[in-house]
Amino acid sequence: MRASGRLASLSHVLACGGTLSEWRRMTPEQWRRYLGVLGRAVEDSGATWLTVVPFVADAGADPAADAAVLGAVREAIGGTVVGSRVSAASSDGVIVIVDACADGRARLVSAANAVAPSVPIDEPVIAASLYAPAPGDPDLVLVFGAPTRLPPSLVWELAYGEIVFLDAHWTECNVEHVHMAIDDFRRRERRFGGVDS
Repeated sequence: MRASGRLASLSHVLACGGTLSEWRRMTPEQWRRYLGVLGRAVEDSGATWLTVVPFVADAGADPAADAAVLGAVREAIGGTVVGSRVSAASSDGVIVIVDACADGRARLVSAANAVAPSVPIDEPVIAASLYAPAPGDPDLVLVFGAPTRLPPSLVWELAYGEIVFLDAHWTECNVEHVHMAIDDFRRRERRFGGVDS
């Protein structure tokens, strides 16, 4: 949701952390716990959408292994697999989307390729395809790690989302980490690329 000069309500949170190798080692129970923590914290803020993506891909990534990640996530939370994503409603009422694509450029190309040839491609069309089933851009992007490097898995997502770095390992995330990030987000004046005149 874009608003000029004022803080828009928090609707969609994107969490970015870990490598695909780390994701592959997660059991369904570990996924259930991790996504439960994020889901509760996001639901506490009033947001209804949570997207989770890895920070970076591994050299020589194996697509079959990524399918195993999606299988473990689906076993943990249920839901539907479409392409590189699993989406499901959590017990907290938040719709959780886990996208195993760790290359932001590849995700953007897939989103463009998913648009019907008869539909003119523009910003809202790409955003709708990129975030489906979420209705739009993330308001808040949580990046687990030091604030010295932007995740290569995020390209488009950084255009309108407010970035908050959490200097913690993604698997050590707790509700307090997310609440601190949301408090930081709520103190910001969102300009969506605009400048004060």
